[in-house]
Amino acid sequence: MKKSNITTGIIVLAAVLAAAPSIQAQTMYDAMLFSQNNYTGTARTMAMGNAFTALGGDPGSIVLNPAGSAVSSKYQLSFTGGVSSTISKATGVRLDTTGDPVYCFGDNSRTNLNRFIMPNFALTASFNIRNGSALKRVSFGITTNTTDLYQDNTYASGNHYGTSFAGYLASKVSAPYSSLIDKDAYDSGIAWDAVMAAQSGMISTIDGSDDVYVGVTEKYFTSGEKPEFAAAGTLIQEYGRLVKGNKSDVVINCGFDISDWIYLGLNMGMQYINYNYDWYLKETAQDYGDFDISFNDNGSSVSTWFNDLKYNYWYKANGSGIYGKFGILLTPGKHFRVGATVQTPTLLFIKENYGVSGETHFLDSKYNSSSSSPTEEWSYNLTTPWRASLGLATTLGKWAAISADYEMAAYKGMRFGRNTSAEDSFRDVNTDIRECMGAQHNFRFGAELKAFSILAFRLGYGMQSSPVMRSYDNSGELVRTAQAISNSVSGGLGINAGIFYADLAVRGLFYPVEYILPYDHYCLDESGNVTLPSPEIRNVKTMVNAVLTLGFRF
Repeated sequence: MKKSNITTGIIVLAAVLAAAPSIQAQTMYDAMLFSQNNYTGTARTMAMGNAFTALGGDPGSIVLNPAGSAVSSKYQLSFTGGVSSTISKATGVRLDTTGDPVYCFGDNSRTNLNRFIMPNFALTASFNIRNGSALKRVSFGITTNTTDLYQDNTYASGNHYGTSFAGYLASKVSAPYSSLIDKDAYDSGIAWDAVMAAQSGMISTIDGSDDVYVGVTEKYFTSGEKPEFAAAGTLIQEYGRLVKGNKSDVVINCGFDISDWIYLGLNMGMQYINYNYDWYLKETAQDYGDFDISFNDNGSSVSTWFNDLKYNYWYKANGSGIYGKFGILLTPGKHFRVGATVQTPTLLFIKENYGVSGETHFLDSKYNSSSSSPTEEWSYNLTTPWRASLGLATTLGKWAAISADYEMAAYKGMRFGRNTSAEDSFRDVNTDIRECMGAQHNFRFGAELKAFSILAFRLGYGMQSSPVMRSYDNSGELVRTAQAISNSVSGGLGINAGIFYADLAVRGLFYPVEYILPYDHYCLDESGNVTLPSPEIRNVKTMVNAVLTLGFRF
């Protein structure tokens, strides 16, 4: 996948002419995607903003601080399930050459994606040590916990005039036409988007040339040394993106209670990633009469009219890895707790598959054409950041608790690699990571009030920054980047009936505003300045999670 720079929002470049089997396409944003954590946990930890580094006791706290399991003296078994809903609100906007906003893709469109989730399962056991030593208890546990949800359904549509996706494709292709339409073109090392565009009829050559291309949606005329191109008429453009998947940790835990005021813990974590990404762009002639096409058909000149085209790109990634985490929790005072953790990088082994397809339709269906690439496979490893956290909490007996966490992840240490001669293929992206990435800061706050012995009310808040510190401007220079911020607000309640307990929580995740370029600017003057901007989509995404935990303590 390819993505451009991040500013106060997130800018995503959806279409890039680099889908070739001979070119690895990882970027520092892919490394960030698979490295970042958005903890879910049990209903109790989620309701309190997952601010549990200094609290412990709950099965959902084990992933946050391994020492948390040693706080409880009971056996625990819990199940957490629920629903997750993503709401995307998209509208199109671009700036014209005067800097004034020009809207396309129509009015706001709202799309939802709902799914069932099971973010946590936990089983812990605590054993008393009766040998008179300072070691009072040893605990063991196994838990599964969702550390990120990949979920998005974005759609935008509207009328646009001036540029087109077919025109963008034509502007980027330089390979001879004869090589693009060869039956083995997808295996030749040429960018797959170029092959697909030629074979599906989205682009073609002009005036008998073998390497000067025009989009099926364009008109051209010769003025001076180079031909000039422009969209033939108004296009109805549609953009759609669907993302599904999750990142989950399976953790084997061991905890130690030393004299009821020092708690130590160690996790061996196994991480699993499943990520599916699919996007398309469709262009339809508003008035097909504007898009007359003339071409050579076996020596005869024929005419028809362009009706529509559709481009599709899909990508799947599956990965697994292992990491270690150490935690400590101290209770220096009756109502005061301090917790800290250090987590090693995860060494992820990732296998991905991707492909492209396209189809073009004309008024005369005889000339309709389509093309699909084979499925390409690529494997590599990714080293994720070191993480460390510090937590403070205060308790008022069993009636109330207030907690605060700070977690830092050093994204500059991420690295792609392979144990093959292709290692050098990651040199540029690893350089980008070192030069552009920094630390990600995650603040979490939580509160719990037990108004009655069996009923508790909970609130939480979280704020997470982007680790992107710098990005490249249009001239290739590194510039400082304002950090994008994600926020979360949560709440819930719990019922404790002795052996059995039930917790309910709802959380809203508010992501930074995202700006999507379905295709990059390609109408440039001799100095590289944009003369006719491509359309842009502004997207606001919110995720709402509602979970229920049922558990037993005995």
